[in-house]
Amino acid sequence: MKKIKEILIKLNNWKFIILIIFIISFAFYWYELRPSRAYSYCDKWARNLIIKDNDIKTTNYSKDYDYAYKSCLRRKGL
Repeated sequence: MKKIKEILIKLNNWKFIILIIFIISFAFYWYELRPSRAYSYCDKWARNLIIKDNDIKTTNYSKDYDYAYKSCLRRKGL
């Protein structure tokens, strides 16, 4: 009976450790990886959209890029 209790205590410790690792991994993904991927994707998307729609010589390149970039970020939830 004593050994069973020891095994259950060790098992509970492992569950707690695995839960902590899962929470840290999820937080790292949610606050670091997901936003950096979204920023990279939206930058490429906005540049390609502006190049396709406008000639590079237009004067509103900066405004158009900012609008496209920000709208993409809003769609991604950032």
